[in-house]
Amino acid sequence: MFVIRILINQPESLIETYAMLSNYPILPISSEADQEDVAVVVDNNEAQDIIRAIKLNIPVAVITEKDSEFHRQAVRYVPSPAIVYYYNGKMQSDQKVFSDTEGLTVQLLEEICSYIKENKLYPCVYIWRPRQKAANQAVKQQSPESPQKPIAYKTPPTAHEPSPARKEVSQPVNKHNPAQTDFASYIDAVPQIIAVFKATSDAQASIVAQEIAQKLETVYLGVGQELQPSTINCAFSDGNIVNYNSNFMPKNVLVVEVDAQVVQAMETVYSKAARVVHVCGQDTNKGIESVKLWIQGGFKLDAVIPDQEHLLQNYKSALPQVVAVDEFIRRVEL
Repeated sequence: MFVIRILINQPESLIETYAMLSNYPILPISSEADQEDVAVVVDNNEAQDIIRAIKLNIPVAVITEKDSEFHRQAVRYVPSPAIVYYYNGKMQSDQKVFSDTEGLTVQLLEEICSYIKENKLYPCVYIWRPRQKAANQAVKQQSPESPQKPIAYKTPPTAHEPSPARKEVSQPVNKHNPAQTDFASYIDAVPQIIAVFKATSDAQASIVAQEIAQKLETVYLGVGQELQPSTINCAFSDGNIVNYNSNFMPKNVLVVEVDAQVVQAMETVYSKAARVVHVCGQDTNKGIESVKLWIQGGFKLDAVIPDQEHLLQNYKSALPQVVAVDEFIRRVEL
């Protein structure tokens, strides 16, 4: 038996019912935690509960739906095996299918908690990770049967010594010469990175990131769950392979937008970033809450940019980091 108590973010009236059906004591997440306890955060659109749970310094499980906003928040702090989501009729994590039930029962709750405790799945945020492993995996995962047209495999040239980014970067060209390399090599070839993350699911982060790249006269790199072909001014990656234009290479600065679902890439980009930008969308309440959670987690944040100019004042009233793209460009001194 691995779990002594389960701390969960549910109303006390419901917890009393759960406790009657459970082999383990079940208590509110606000209770004082013991080192043998497990915290469970059930998706209720209150991302603050995730922060409350990770501060308990005990193993944490998150129950949500795949690719939901709550899921996006959870992957920032909780190991993916501890995030259990409903998908295709099953309750599962990235590593284990727990049940084919259409939701969370008390019995399934106990099973998940035992698994979390047994595998010591504590909240975890990487400060640094080796990149060579990712590079090796990227090379191995290339498939000769890929439906995409074969592309010459190249390694980006080593960057020159840092100099003022807006004056020394490569200029856009009209010729597109598709090339491909591994993610780690492409990232490592650039001295400075501006990392752009979505604050909420409705934020148009790619539009803002591409505008920043255009005004800095450099490359935009979009990292998502699917690998896309490159364009003249844009490179794309799935976190393993990068498709890029070898005729237009970043020398001193690269603007990278990362989907939070590509966790390892997000951690790599964040650790190397000289500037971190959050892009907020139309839902100002969710945007403000998401940014505050990020800051409360102790993470770096240099700017918050709404994806629409008319939202600037709405966000500025609550977040001092809010700027327009042009103002952010003026502040960049890479």
